[in-house]
Amino acid sequence: LLQQAKVMVPKARALTHFLAFASSRSSMAASMAAMSASASGAAMDGEWDEAAGVWRGNRAVDAGVEVPDPLVIFGYGERGRSTAATAAASVTRHPPAYNAPCSFFLSGPGSLCWRPEPSFGEGASYPCRVSGWGRFFAQRSTDHRGTPKSPGLVATMLSDAQLEAIGLREAGVPPSSTIGMGYEIATESAEGVLADLDFREKGGYTREVVLVQPLAGGEPVKALLYSATPDNPNFDKTMLDPDAAATVIASAVGPSGSNAEYLSNLTDWLRSLEIEEPSLFDLEERVKATQRE
Repeated sequence: LLQQAKVMVPKARALTHFLAFASSRSSMAASMAAMSASASGAAMDGEWDEAAGVWRGNRAVDAGVEVPDPLVIFGYGERGRSTAATAAASVTRHPPAYNAPCSFFLSGPGSLCWRPEPSFGEGASYPCRVSGWGRFFAQRSTDHRGTPKSPGLVATMLSDAQLEAIGLREAGVPPSSTIGMGYEIATESAEGVLADLDFREKGGYTREVVLVQPLAGGEPVKALLYSATPDNPNFDKTMLDPDAAATVIASAVGPSGSNAEYLSNLTDWLRSLEIEEPSLFDLEERVKATQRE
């Protein structure tokens, strides 16, 4: 018995040390996961700050989507790096393929088309098309092109399925199509870029993953898209009436500048690529007419 005890005691001690180590590793993994979620910047709960008109925590909603690897973000409103003068050249300047090292690819259908975040760096960029999604001026802006007391109006991307669900599109018609800007982001810049964009899109936007096609050709790639969905508090269905939208855009001003400038920057960028988007050009003319009154 004494001999057996001498054998069992070291084994028991070893088991105790193993369990303590395993518990420590488990706690460490949980801590790392929490840090990663925090670093991404995106809010998980989607609670709304009514007074400020943004998501609580000043971050876009994560929604649990798996970030593409390499990551692509599709921008369509106030998000872009290329100016109108350089946008056309970017169609052929970079081939539609990843330039290593690349952590993710951003695609922007809004202001990312002409005014990207400084954190994007110098990676490749080029225009892309996303099918099954349309660009609409239906998202109230209290933090960029308006204020909480006098909200402006900015672009959002809505899927055909979302439009059908709220009765704004009939099933069976040809899919929508929208042009935005794509950005390849270096691995070392990925965390900072996501944090910047999550903060920038705090005014009702949620992460989505879409498939985009570079205009220069090549294989489609997965992209991360920030969409202000119809169920977010700043979505305003009445603004899909172009006259109502023009009235708001003509006079609204926010921390990022005038609402009319936002629209004209987007239409100028589309014209530089010889891209027709009649609804936006019509809205622009209505805004100018309203300002002349």
